[in-house]
Amino acid sequence: MSGQKKPSALEPVVRNPVQLGSGLLRFRKQDAWTQQQAGERSGIKQSIVSQVESGKPGTRLGTLFKLLASLDLELVLRKRRTT
Repeated sequence: MSGQKKPSALEPVVRNPVQLGSGLLRFRKQDAWTQQQAGERSGIKQSIVSQVESGKPGTRLGTLFKLLASLDLELVLRKRRTT
C-alpha cells in the first residue's frame, strides 16, 4: 500500500464535481454557515456556492480556491489507490 493512510470520514476522497460539492457542503454545514455566509466570506455569489455544492461541472479554479480558503480547507493531491 506504499505508505498511504486510508482516508478518514473527515478527509473525503474527491474524484468528480459531485463528490467535491458534497464534501464542501458537509464542511460548510459543519461550520454552521449558510451558502450566503460562505459566499460573502469567499467573495463569490451565493448562487455560485450552490452550483459548486450541487456538483455542477465547470467551476473556475479561482472560485474553487476562494471557497476552499473561506472554509479553511486545502486541496491535497496524491496518487489514486487501486480498489
